[in-house]
Order: sequence, then structure tokens, then C-alpha cells
Amino acid sequence: MKVHKIIKLSPCVLLFLALSSCYYDNKEDLFVYLDDQPCEFTTISFTTDIVPILDQYCVSCHRPADQQGGINLVGYQQAVKYAKDGSLYGSANHAAGYVPMPVGTRKIPSCDIQKLKAWIDSGAQNN
Repeated sequence: MKVHKIIKLSPCVLLFLALSSCYYDNKEDLFVYLDDQPCEFTTISFTTDIVPILDQYCVSCHRPADQQGGINLVGYQQAVKYAKDGSLYGSANHAAGYVPMPVGTRKIPSCDIQKLKAWIDSGAQNN
């Protein structure tokens, strides 16, 4: 009689073991960015390169209607302040001494960080 109960349970046990072996328990496996893609650019433009990065990762929390931390990153006049004081790059790169952004996630893709740095290093122009 006990053998019969074990046989009934074994498909459930096998299913549990099969499903639990595919579980990812760390952020790196759950939130994969395509950082191995080549990052090639010769020129950098606020309008074509930086605005899309800010729109994708920043302005949902840092816009005029919802300035979390008192920071607005919509438009050149606002973004350039944080570019020139180092906080835009420092936060995006998760550098020591800066609040890592976006909050609660990995850094934005390395290519986007490189573009931010290149724009800032070239004078953070409004182009």
C-alpha cells in the first residue's frame, strides 16, 4: 500500500525538480542588458544620442511633473546642469559618492554610459 502512494507522488516530485532547476536567482540573470554589442560612434549629439538615453532611463522620474530628488532632466537647460556638476555621469555609472540611477536596477548599458561621458567630455553642447 505504501508503494502505491510513492508512485503517485513521484510524478509531482519529478515535475518540481525539473521546474526548480531552471530558476534564476540573481539580478544579472534576470535583467540582462546587451552590453556585448559594439559601441561605435564618432560624433555625439545631445538631440540624437543623449535625449533618447534620458527619455528611456531618467525622465519617467525626473520630469517637470515629477521631479524626484528635485531633479528635472527634460530639455538641454536642465540636463546640462547635472552633466557639468558630474552627477549625471556619476549616478548613471554608479560611481562612489553618487546615488546610483536608475534606482534599484543595474547600470544602464555601458554604451549609453560611454555616450554620456563622451558628450560631457566634449563640452556638453546643445547640438
